[in-house]
Amino acid sequence: MDKKGYSFSNLYNEYDRVMRLGDIEQAYVLLEAYLKQLDDPNAWMIYGQILLCLGHELAAKSIFRNCYEHAASIHIADVIHADCEATIAFVDDSRKLLYVAIPKCASTTVKNYFVRAIYSKDPYESSHDHLNNMMRVVKFREFNKKYSDYYKFTVVRPAQDRISSYFYGNILKGALKNNSWGLDALRGITTKPSLSQFLGDFFSYRKVFIDVRHHTDPINAYLPEKTSLDAIYSINQIDEVRSLIEDMYHVKLEASRLMIGAKATEDVHFSSEMVTFYERERQYIEL
Repeated sequence: MDKKGYSFSNLYNEYDRVMRLGDIEQAYVLLEAYLKQLDDPNAWMIYGQILLCLGHELAAKSIFRNCYEHAASIHIADVIHADCEATIAFVDDSRKLLYVAIPKCASTTVKNYFVRAIYSKDPYESSHDHLNNMMRVVKFREFNKKYSDYYKFTVVRPAQDRISSYFYGNILKGALKNNSWGLDALRGITTKPSLSQFLGDFFSYRKVFIDVRHHTDPINAYLPEKTSLDAIYSINQIDEVRSLIEDMYHVKLEASRLMIGAKATEDVHFSSEMVTFYERERQYIEL
């Protein structure tokens, strides 16, 4: 490990320590002091996440936009918030295949099929970890240029169904708390809300928690124009996706359904602001 890598490792350990105490202001001071000494894109990305959590949205967006292509590890939520017309996609150059995975749209199941087809093993629900080497940033303009002869597809699902799945399958099971340093609350917002609390403070949750942004970003933020994709499957067509992968890799795959959440006990109702927020994604849903 070089000197810069060693410095970042020490920084991250200290950042993790103060965040486990819920002290985001101290984390801010820590990152700012570090960045005055070293121009490190990995640290800038964390700093951007802190700024967003503290309400400095424009500054965070500027950081994400300038640093996401240079950081060693980036989160799709940060790429989306950079608003730079790019996404992160699974790309298999040998098969000329490109898949944009959208959370709560059977992405774990689809990636599981890819792992089984490529590596002949079943990773169950850890399929994401097995495909990191095949995930890359793709600019929207590249869909019709660099990847013009690739088969490009995604799987979609209505926003209310995605949010219901996220709440009952993740938040209700403690995932938001687990993904937030085990804190009961951050910035005064509970990590174990009721459905009405979550929906009532939806945009505050999106601002503070990257896990919420990741699972609730609108579909249009992930995708180029519809005409740049060869296929948009609904979640009810997952068997067609399995057949596609079987044909592309010359394998036979047993059907599976992974990351199935708990049964919803209440319906998700959108506020007028949420309806507006998800309006543009309807072009991909109403096939």
